[in-house]
Amino acid sequence: MNALIESKERIKSRKRACTIAVGTVAFSFVTGCRIHMFATYILQSEIFGKYYVGSCGDIALRLSQHNAGRVRATKYGIPWRVAYKEEFGTRQDAYRREVQIKRYKGGEAFRKLLGQ
Repeated sequence: MNALIESKERIKSRKRACTIAVGTVAFSFVTGCRIHMFATYILQSEIFGKYYVGSCGDIALRLSQHNAGRVRATKYGIPWRVAYKEEFGTRQDAYRREVQIKRYKGGEAFRKLLGQ
């Protein structure tokens, strides 16, 4: 039983190792399938200098929504620019990273992340 679990874990780790990302879509050499990528991002208001942390499946579309005033939290800081982004294979991983960044927002770790 343990050998079966171990072999499944090895296959999972091989799949992770054989995936390349291009933009928001990745391609897996193991399965031969396209994999959708998710992003965690930090936006900065060009007017006020304030930051917004979020996650999404398509960062270009989401940025256009922020700059069009369709997001209540960012409506009054338009225009926004992407100050930082990270890409992940699952929505859950992207959301976990978003929550982690929000926990240290404004602190030394946040400034270090932005390269300040």
